Amino acid sequence: MNLKKYNSHVVIVLAIVLGISSCKPPISKITAKYKTISIVDSSVIYDPLLESVVKPYRAKVDSVMNELIAYNELTLKKHRNESLLGNWMTDAIQWYCDSVMPDTVDFALMNYGGIRVKEMPKGDLRLKHFFELMPFENKLAIVVVDSQTLIKALNKFASNGTWPCSENLNYQIDNHKIKYWHVQKKNPNRHKFYIAATDYVINGGDKSSMFTNQEKRFFTITYRDILINYAKFQKKLIANKTNRIQVQNTSQDE
Repeated sequence: MNLKKYNSHVVIVLAIVLGISSCKPPISKITAKYKTISIVDSSVIYDPLLESVVKPYRAKVDSVMNELIAYNELTLKKHRNESLLGNWMTDAIQWYCDSVMPDTVDFALMNYGGIRVKEMPKGDLRLKHFFELMPFENKLAIVVVDSQTLIKALNKFASNGTWPCSENLNYQIDNHKIKYWHVQKKNPNRHKFYIAATDYVINGGDKSSMFTNQEKRFFTITYRDILINYAKFQKKLIANKTNRIQVQNTSQDE
């Protein structure tokens, strides 16, 4: 086979599994396993035989990834401080936790770097948009902390850029330091805070070492699957700014 100019991405599908779990509310588990080979060498030319091999797999991927999930009436942008996209994502995690384990999670977090797109576009949202938003298989986890550990986490946000949070948490930053914080408790344990985040963060990723030695619970559902199901539940995405994050005298890098 002569490979001399094939200037595209070759996607070989190994498995696509679509399943429905019995959680309440109904949660769809979407798993797509694939290998992407990027050929960027301009000396490689188009080969019709290779294209004939790839074409049916590309069509299969496209048919799955183009599934219509919901409609977005506003462009939800990612940016530091409080954003519509960050609010929507963390409220989605809180929605799931409240639905399947009421009175457990006090608030949900999303590490800023884990949001992999600059915006969710206005208009039809398809499955591919959610895989672009969260391409990794980060799963839901819960960490249980005391107030001192929570303050350490909040000061990490303050010194290194804000992280999105669900509306149960409100915090204020002044000159890269926490000035005020308040949690609208859901868990009856008044001495501990139950935080939902990705397993990556709770295991210490993104400089979250304050969580590594704390009590933890891990779940099999991914953040991405929760977002997809929240979008299906809403049908039209609803996101609002609630002044949950307030920043003063603090510069933030995008």
